[in-house]
Amino acid sequence: MIFGDDNGGGGPEPEPPACEAPAWSSGTVYLGGDTVSHQGVEYRARWWTQGEEPGTGGEWGVWQPVGDCDEPAAPAFTTMAFGSS
Repeated sequence: MIFGDDNGGGGPEPEPPACEAPAWSSGTVYLGGDTVSHQGVEYRARWWTQGEEPGTGGEWGVWQPVGDCDEPAAPAFTTMAFGSS
């Protein structure tokens, strides 16, 4: 029988993935467009906020999920180079 690594042995919980955005802080003022990381997810503020925890406001809340921290951000555009003949 093969056992997977499901953390069923009572060990410590795995850490969430590392994020590039700074960690959210309840005392910090965030403006629309600011990004934060919280519990392994990166969020972008839709408007001014302070003290509103990311991930708790639902679909219409201040924090818009951008993606998991371990996923690379999608590029805004792609540049293609063509050779000359």
